Amino acid sequence: MPAECATIGRAKSALTFGRGEDVRAVVTAVVARATDDTSGKRLRFAGPVRFSSATAKHIRQVVLALADRILCGLQAPRRKVEVSVVNLGGASAANLPVTVSGFSADVPVLLALLSAALAMPVPQDLVATGHVASPVGDITLVKNIAAKVAAAAADPATRRFLCPAADRDPSTTTLSPAETRQAVDALAKAKSEIQILPVGNVADLIQTVFSQEDIVRASLSNGFFAAHDGANEASDPVDTAVRFLTGHNEQRFRDVLEQSLIAGSSQAATELLVARAQYQISQQAYPPGLGTRLRQLLRSLPPATRRLKITYPLVPIRCVIEMTQFAGEPDHDDVVLLFEAASGRGIERRDPFWVDEKPTDTGTLQSGDAALETVVSEISTDTLTRTIGQPIDKARAVYSLDCITAGSSGEFHDGISAFYLHLLCHTREVLAPTDMPAVAANAHALLERAFAGHGGTNAAQADARSGTNGGMRVVLDKLTERFRTEEYAKHVSLVLKEALDPLEWTAKVAFMAALLERLGPHLPPDIRAQPPDRLAGECELVVRAYVESMDQVGELLRRL
Repeated sequence: MPAECATIGRAKSALTFGRGEDVRAVVTAVVARATDDTSGKRLRFAGPVRFSSATAKHIRQVVLALADRILCGLQAPRRKVEVSVVNLGGASAANLPVTVSGFSADVPVLLALLSAALAMPVPQDLVATGHVASPVGDITLVKNIAAKVAAAAADPATRRFLCPAADRDPSTTTLSPAETRQAVDALAKAKSEIQILPVGNVADLIQTVFSQEDIVRASLSNGFFAAHDGANEASDPVDTAVRFLTGHNEQRFRDVLEQSLIAGSSQAATELLVARAQYQISQQAYPPGLGTRLRQLLRSLPPATRRLKITYPLVPIRCVIEMTQFAGEPDHDDVVLLFEAASGRGIERRDPFWVDEKPTDTGTLQSGDAALETVVSEISTDTLTRTIGQPIDKARAVYSLDCITAGSSGEFHDGISAFYLHLLCHTREVLAPTDMPAVAANAHALLERAFAGHGGTNAAQADARSGTNGGMRVVLDKLTERFRTEEYAKHVSLVLKEALDPLEWTAKVAFMAALLERLGPHLPPDIRAQPPDRLAGECELVVRAYVESMDQVGELLRRL
């Protein structure tokens, strides 16, 4: 990169003026400009606002060193950087000479340094302050929090105030007990006006400030997209921060891409996909399954979004060609799908594809009490909600509609099929092509079951066409609820059958008797009254009653 090519990092902070009761603060911005120029000092301060010699020394020896440790962990280059403070508002208007002293600018300087080094923007609705108190990234309270949070709350462009956690060990801060109490009181009072974001170290800071989208984009452009070796546990906050930035980027990529496409932002999706292609080209590696997942994601979009907002080619074909030269023989089928998805071919056609359900591994169930405990644990409300319910609810939450009405019968049926595929993609590993008519058939069978007690599919379609009672939004809600219930039932049924099938009849009856006793509060009286020997041969009665009781509790909680 040429020396004149620079990246800018900007983090807002608050500087104070005056002493005692006359102290006041103004919102400012710390700016870091990173270049590859190798001449001169590694870090220099510029601009009309000066840094005291003690503060400049601390920034070089502690703050910059901490940023370098993070960059080293990411295997990102350490570039020459220029730091300045701008936008002093009232201070410049009053022609006040300004010198930054103390440690309150540590956190915004650190954020600006990381932002410039990684091209990872700091949100501009956030004002930050705090002292970087150790080489491992501990962050502690600074003076005049009351004035700083008041200035942030008064700034119309600021919505959040980030500062060190005020309830941490008092021995870790240089503030007096009175100053600490004053800070705690000021932050508590300000919560009604501005969101307070407390952090304790650099890992908290990075996880709080940077968005998933910005992290995944930075990881692609700086080469740390693939997770580094995580065999050892993190030894300090810097290690934790690095592991956070390098971990789960594949899932971050999928989530951000899906959010962009569901929002109908073709440009954002294209930029992300191009960044991914450039990363893969630099790594000389083809990303397994990218074509399959991209095509399925496009097919699962709401029909109006898919047809009216997504523009093709979604990825420049030259990028696809360059990336696919690194594909191996196992990737050949996926390469074909990637070309189709990038160009838009095959997205509207009902081409064959199949769904490979990810099997549920309940483990090998032991006998006696251990087997009972395993089964109860596997079918507990907490387990079902965490492993099955939450992914389904997340899938529904991210699926937004531009319009709650379906303009035609065809659009209604297409929308139901697309949403059903969306649920499958979020709850199962859908990795290979399958039969789209089969997906449509399964989707509409689910619709019939979901509306069996609500007027049937004709009523659902009528609501969707007219918008009555919430239109398509409520139709998708009911589909989600029914899908969740059936997934619960499948899992509970599988667990019970795996526990019962290996047992002799007497053992099955004894096992069912013990299970009924444990599940008693979750079962209706007519099921509890059944003899265990009958239910041992018809465990589906228990499954149905148990899942229905869960649905009733869930519905009650949703109404609260």
